[in-house]
Amino acid sequence: MASIRRSLLLSFIERYSVLAITLVSTMVLARLLTPGETGLYSVGAALINIAQTFRDFGVATYVLQEEDLTRRRLATALGVALALAAVTAGGFVAAAPLIAGAFHEPRLQTVVLVMSVNFIGVAFASIGGARLRRDMNFPAILRISVAATLVHAIASVTLAAWGWGAVGMAWASTLSVAATVAGTALCYPRDTFLPPSLGEWRRVLGFGVFACGAQLLNTIGERAADLIVGRVLGFEMAGLYSRGAGLITLFQQAVMDAAGTVAISAFAQISRAGQDLRRPFLQFLGYTTAVAWPCLAMMAVLALPIIRLAFGAQWLPAVPAARILCLGAAFLVLARGAMLLFNATGTVRQMFRVQCMAVPLAVAALLAGARFGIEAAAWGAVAGSLAHTALALAQAARVAGTAWREIAAALAKSAVITLATLAAPLAILHLHGIPEDAPWLPAAAAAVTGGASWLACLFAIRHPLAAEILALLRRSAPVAP
Repeated sequence: MASIRRSLLLSFIERYSVLAITLVSTMVLARLLTPGETGLYSVGAALINIAQTFRDFGVATYVLQEEDLTRRRLATALGVALALAAVTAGGFVAAAPLIAGAFHEPRLQTVVLVMSVNFIGVAFASIGGARLRRDMNFPAILRISVAATLVHAIASVTLAAWGWGAVGMAWASTLSVAATVAGTALCYPRDTFLPPSLGEWRRVLGFGVFACGAQLLNTIGERAADLIVGRVLGFEMAGLYSRGAGLITLFQQAVMDAAGTVAISAFAQISRAGQDLRRPFLQFLGYTTAVAWPCLAMMAVLALPIIRLAFGAQWLPAVPAARILCLGAAFLVLARGAMLLFNATGTVRQMFRVQCMAVPLAVAALLAGARFGIEAAAWGAVAGSLAHTALALAQAARVAGTAWREIAAALAKSAVITLATLAAPLAILHLHGIPEDAPWLPAAAAAVTGGASWLACLFAIRHPLAAEILALLRRSAPVAP
């Protein structure tokens, strides 16, 4: 347990460092780029991210969960990753003109061509990242992630200031991948560029077929909104939707990604040791929702001042969609926990089954909503998130051996904490409102009272997270002479 606490601490330091850098660069970019430029990059990035899932083909997850990871199997994993990367990159280079034609935007061709370079670099980076998570080497993950984020921030802001627009964002992404590969090579100098092989391709691909299918469908579900809104409502609306969803992205980087990185490594270790996963899985759901649900609720209430401060007045039309998307993100906290469990235990068939049912529902709901505007598209995303969560938890309960009543009991306290957190802030905002021209004072008062209410409720209902906070404070307190 002590090693998991230390890993969590390092993971949170990494995520909050990345968040701080990303937030500053995003605030600057929001003032340098128009919604149209942002939407153009979002569409290109969505296409590339979907293809990156095929490129990975579950290889990184295979490295993480493989019980006997020999050097030969590691070389095979790299060989498969590079072969798929070459095929995917070539396909995108050939298809770039067609993609630009489909969206009636010639600049999209350049964005796609630049980001196609990433495929080869990400193949190396993904294997190295899986090795680091398998070894729970979170100090190295911290250094590499912060360095790559700094490279991305400096490059994107500099190129945007020079007038490169969406193409500059694409080049910044490529440079960030290069920094990640360099950092991984320093950690594993003998293994990062080891001679690739296809010697045990059946073992790797046998696992990867279902893992890739599930992850590909998941990525389509996550990025479908950018593509659908961009195609139906135009790049400006896609930019606004993307900026509203950016609130959720910042939250994921700050909280969920940090906890998830440690959880998947811990779940994998427990699974490889043949131990019971029921209690750890329920603890993960209880702890993460006790933090995530109140945070998302506060973000929804304070979306206007957050977006105005972070991005500027031109992005205020994104506020209604951002508030709606916070509700969908609350559901997806649970689905994400289930997906971490599937990946860590190698139960990729269950994950694939969930995605086959959930993603078509999510895409259909988005398409239906986008016909009526950006807010309706956001409600479509919420409907898809709810369906995804229900299906994922049903399968996860079987894998971990939990019952629905146990899951409900783990979540009940989080629901109480969320309501308690919102009580005082909603009262303040009801009395004073949030004026668009000067929202800072009531927003700050709401944020402070919300945080205090959250902490007080944790201790009042004796949530296990309160004991963890006390333990952390005791370890951090100076020892008296």
